[in-house]
Order: sequence, then structure tokens, then C-alpha cells
Amino acid sequence: MYQRQEKYDRAIADFDQAIKLDPKSAIAFANRGWTYLNKREYDRAIADLDKATALDSNLYAAYTGVGRRSTGWAITTGLSRS
Repeated sequence: MYQRQEKYDRAIADFDQAIKLDPKSAIAFANRGWTYLNKREYDRAIADLDKATALDSNLYAAYTGVGRRSTGWAITTGLSRS
């Protein structure tokens, strides 16, 4: 909800709380990772999306975020991580 309204800090706070309640929630990590992507905080996004895929290797949202974060990182820095 807050992501759609571009209230990213509020969304992150909600995902922080969800992760605190369930530290194994791949969905919460993936959603927080996507929020960090929207804020262009790529290092934090990478950490959360990698954690989400580690918790649930079948989580499509995390994998699509991993691809997007790589593209965003390359655009921002002019470099490729490969």
C-alpha cells in the first residue's frame, strides 16, 4: 500500500516489523528489497533480495528483483557486476 503511494520509508518500517515478527519471511524481505530498489538504495536492495531467495528459492518476486537491481546498479554506476 505505501509503496504505491511512494511512501517508501513507511513501507520499509512496516516490512521491518514483519521481519521482526517472522525473520524467515521471504516475502517480507523481497518486498522490502523492492522498496529499496524504488528508493535507489541498491546495496540494501541486494541484501534483502538475496536473503529472500536464500529463504525461498522459488520466490519469483525476489528473482525478478535481483535482475532489476543488477540493471539499476549498472545504470547508476555505469558498470556491470558480472
